[in-house]
Amino acid sequence: MTRLSYLPLVALAAAFIVLVYIAFAGVRRGVLSHRSRALLLIAAAVLLVGSVPLAIRSVWKPDGVKPNVTVEKFNVAVEFSVHQANTEVVRVPFTAGSGSVNIGCEEARSVRVQFPLPPGAEEPTATAEWVNLNNIESQTANVSVQPPIITAVGSIQGLHRTFLLNCPGGGHGELLLRGQYSAKHELPATPVVIKTLHDVADRGQVFAAALPQTANSQQVYFKATISGAGSPSSLEGIITPEEKGGYDLKISTRNGHLPHDVKIVGQTLVMTL
Repeated sequence: MTRLSYLPLVALAAAFIVLVYIAFAGVRRGVLSHRSRALLLIAAAVLLVGSVPLAIRSVWKPDGVKPNVTVEKFNVAVEFSVHQANTEVVRVPFTAGSGSVNIGCEEARSVRVQFPLPPGAEEPTATAEWVNLNNIESQTANVSVQPPIITAVGSIQGLHRTFLLNCPGGGHGELLLRGQYSAKHELPATPVVIKTLHDVADRGQVFAAALPQTANSQQVYFKATISGAGSPSSLEGIITPEEKGGYDLKISTRNGHLPHDVKIVGQTLVMTL
C-alpha cells in the first residue's frame, strides 16, 4: 500500500481529534454550553464510526485482488514453407568404337557397335563413321536409334589386287559411334514460403498456428522466431503427413529455451511460451 492511500484515514482522525478538543476546551473556557459540547461529541462519534469502513478498506484487500504484475510479452513469427525441387537439362555426349578392324586384299568385314542409354536419357541423336582408315577400298556406316540401345553398323573392304595378284597390306579402320542425349540433373531444392503468421503473446500463453492445406499431401517445413526482452529464440522442424492420418513432427534445429513445448493438435501447431 502506498503512503497516499492513508491520507483520507489520517484526515478523518485529525478531524475527530479537533472536534473532541473543541468540545472540551470550549466548555472549560465558557465558550460552549454543556449542550453544545454534547452535540460536538456526538458529531465526533459519528465521524469516528463513519471512518471505520474507510480504515478497513485501506488496510485490507480481498483474496481475489492481486497487485499489478507486469507480464512479459513476446513477438512471435511462424513461417511455413515447402521445398520445391529444381532440375536442369543438359546435353551429355557419348562415344563408342569398334576398335581397329584389320582386313586383307579385297576382303570385306562388317562390325556392329552399340551404346546403351542410361535410365532417364531423352532425345538421343547419333552418327556413325569410319576413322583411322588405311588401304581401304570402300566403307559404309549406318546408325539406328532405338532407345534404350543405339546401334551403328558398318563395313569396310580392302584394296583390289594388282596384276601381280597382290596389294598393299595393312588395311584397317575403326567404326566410331558418336552422339548426345538429354539428362536431367537434380539441383538443391528451393524453399518456397506458403504461409506466415505474426502476433504478440504473453509468457505462459499457448500460441496456435493452423497448418497450411499443403501439409495434408507433402512435407512442410516450419520456422518459429520468438523475441522479447531477453535473447531471441528460434525453432525449426519438419511436419510430415502420416498414412493413417495425423502428422509426424520432428524438430531439426533449436536455439534458445522457448517455446517450452511444441506439438500438433488436430491440424494446428501449438507452442507454449
